[in-house]
Amino acid sequence: MEALGLRCVNCDQAYDLGLYYRCKQCDFPLEVIYNTPVRGEPIEIPGNPGLWYYQPCLPPVAKEDQISLGEGGTPLLHAKRLGELLGLPNLYIKDEGQNPTGSFKDRPTAMGVSFARSLGVETVVVSSTGNAGASLAAYAARAGMRAFIFVTDRTPPAKLIQMAIHGANIVPVRGSLSDAYWLAYQAALRWQWMDLTSTFLSPYPVEGDKTVAYELYKQLGRAPDWILIPVSVGPLLVGIYKGFLELQALGLVDRLPRMVASQAAACAPIAKAFQSGAVDVHAWDGSSETVAGGIADPLRGYETDGIYTLRIVQKSGGIATASEDEEILKATRNLAALEGLFCEPTGAVSVAALNGLRLHTEFAPDQLVVCVATGHGLKQTRVFEQMIEFPAAIDPTLDAFAKLLE
Repeated sequence: MEALGLRCVNCDQAYDLGLYYRCKQCDFPLEVIYNTPVRGEPIEIPGNPGLWYYQPCLPPVAKEDQISLGEGGTPLLHAKRLGELLGLPNLYIKDEGQNPTGSFKDRPTAMGVSFARSLGVETVVVSSTGNAGASLAAYAARAGMRAFIFVTDRTPPAKLIQMAIHGANIVPVRGSLSDAYWLAYQAALRWQWMDLTSTFLSPYPVEGDKTVAYELYKQLGRAPDWILIPVSVGPLLVGIYKGFLELQALGLVDRLPRMVASQAAACAPIAKAFQSGAVDVHAWDGSSETVAGGIADPLRGYETDGIYTLRIVQKSGGIATASEDEEILKATRNLAALEGLFCEPTGAVSVAALNGLRLHTEFAPDQLVVCVATGHGLKQTRVFEQMIEFPAAIDPTLDAFAKLLE
């Protein structure tokens, strides 16, 4: 595969492989396009680090500009005990919390920072609820680049610490994530920086998300029937589906997965549009506070990103769901207690979405289902402190312990 350029996902306007944000004609996202894949051509280069293992399927970046912290290669775990509880014998969890900074964001960040470096850009920016900022801080440090991270005043301290320890410049912004998004974007335009915010603003980071599809194929030998993904804007969902389209063109899979956009009910603009049968996605009004703060994006000012994700969900024959906070926290506890996976609430939204998936007319309990768990629980410990009551200390005697057992 060879990257040929960029193309608008809505009007097909073409651009070269340069520093572009969105389509100048219709304001929809741009995507990287490739020549027609040749069946049998390799998708990997053994020995390449992290994301660059799949270099043949990625935009061109010279070896000296390829930045990696060993991202990717995350485990796919057969969730037998959780599956037994839910009546889903073929339930799997793709644990993206095992990436270097603890979330799936390391995949798109590795791609974005590397491409920025190849363009000669010295400063990169993102707007972030936490994970993308922590990831950019680490990869920019690895690349010797300057990073500005625009966050909301609700960003968890654990994620702010990750950003700060890597030497990134943190810019707290009053308001919603949409407010931080627009300030980061305008700053990038004024000072000629590269904005790698993990929406669809830049077309390159989503190419890193594709690598989840390649790994699932290697781990399963086929495409899953359903893939459930926590979604704020949707580049991970779109990237995974794009990866499977490429695998199909290469003759490696004979079917495509149905994609499930899993949102929190407190901020669910894409799920709201899907459930109402709308073709457009509108910005979320009112409060967006939820335990799944990592996907609480109202999409204000970039609603076309949500429309793009909605179209991919519909194209795949999938659905968009919205889970209440209680369902999300229950899913988080079940993952930890039954499967040993400690996920932040945002990362467990895909598991909470199983409740909605099981109501779908095309769903069957024996189908192969993959839930992508997007972030480690150590990212957001404060929410768990309110859920857990710790026991009082006892004297260091067996009698005291025996009494405790009683």
